[in-house]
Amino acid sequence: MKAMNLTELATYIRELGSSLTNNADEMPFELVTVDCVSTTPHTPATGHEDRSQSPCEISGPTLLGKPVSDEATKVESNSDNNISVDTVSEQNEWPIIWSEKCEKYKFLLCNNGRLGCMSCRAVSGLQAFSAQGRHLAAEWVNCQITANGKGRREQLTSLRKKIFEHSKSSAHNSAETILRVKKEERMEKLAERMSAEDEDLACKSFRTAYHLAKRNRPFSDYQSLLELQELNGANIGIGLRSRYSATQIVMHVSEEMRRRACKQVIEIGSCFSVLVDESTTVSNKSTLIVYLKCITNENTEPHLIFLQLLELDDQKATTITQALLNCLHHFGFTDDYMRDHLVAFVSDGASVMTGRKSGVAAQLTDIFPKLVTWHCLNHRLELAVGDAADETQGVSHFRIFMDSLYTLYSRSPKTQKQLQAAASELDIQVKKLGVF
Repeated sequence: MKAMNLTELATYIRELGSSLTNNADEMPFELVTVDCVSTTPHTPATGHEDRSQSPCEISGPTLLGKPVSDEATKVESNSDNNISVDTVSEQNEWPIIWSEKCEKYKFLLCNNGRLGCMSCRAVSGLQAFSAQGRHLAAEWVNCQITANGKGRREQLTSLRKKIFEHSKSSAHNSAETILRVKKEERMEKLAERMSAEDEDLACKSFRTAYHLAKRNRPFSDYQSLLELQELNGANIGIGLRSRYSATQIVMHVSEEMRRRACKQVIEIGSCFSVLVDESTTVSNKSTLIVYLKCITNENTEPHLIFLQLLELDDQKATTITQALLNCLHHFGFTDDYMRDHLVAFVSDGASVMTGRKSGVAAQLTDIFPKLVTWHCLNHRLELAVGDAADETQGVSHFRIFMDSLYTLYSRSPKTQKQLQAAASELDIQVKKLGVF
């Protein structure tokens, strides 16, 4: 091949590029188009060329000798001297020499290859801090931060420095604080609104359960009442819908009502009496019923308040006394208050209650010397009537006759039908025990 000057070399390369371009589909690599232009004419006097300027210019922007299209590129910098280049889609608008800090600094914002700060932009009207010598940089607010320097290393260093200095600036930290407080307040308001909605739904369930208890209705009606309210357009929610929930609601409401009544007694300094009665359940468990007779309002007469139904471990006087004191302490009555305001203790005439040495009344009197113990008048009346009936022969025969008559008609369906037929003919209504 003969020697060629620069002009001939450029012509040859251009022809070679055209030939390769026509067969580009068969090439396993990407073609790079190069335009070589003579920047200085040949100087025959010296036989040399002026190489003060580059004789060739690569058409379009290039990286590492490879042309780059208009789409953005992503450069991952593992170190200052090791940079890899990957072409990415146009949706990534980060600077072509920057991506490593966008994950570390969450406040970074990018627009057309220029960086900005999302926090500063969100609170761009930060006049409250201007009086303290703080102001927001317009470049960070408007996404005008670009890299300085010619080489990639200089540009990376420039961006690192700008981002670090901005992250430590007082204006940026103030903007971050405002956004954080605003988010916390938003969460608090959301929690308050959700709490108010839950409270409203709970109030509807509580009113429904209280209505059943007030009307002596079974808790099995609770769910059907809630469904009826939903059909009428009320929002009942998805919780507190079972009969067991109704039971717990009524127990909670009754507990709070008793606490409030006892609190009113203590606040007005009212004296009170305690009435107890021991009983045995169907399941053979010993229980103690506790009532208070007191004044809850200075303008009302003394009245009875059901306090609690206690389950006893045994029927000893010590166990009953301790259970009674624990019950009174639970509702706010202290020993000091009861020494001055507990005036009477009323029970039946059982020896475990009224025994002179170790009965419940005797143990309470040792703790509260001013206490007056009393045998319940109703229990006395019951005992008197029983003794009188036992001594009267005619009453005993009448009772035996009535018991036999009840046994005859209560245990045979045939006799019950005959009794109903006889009552219908006489236009008499037959009543049953416990049915009104």
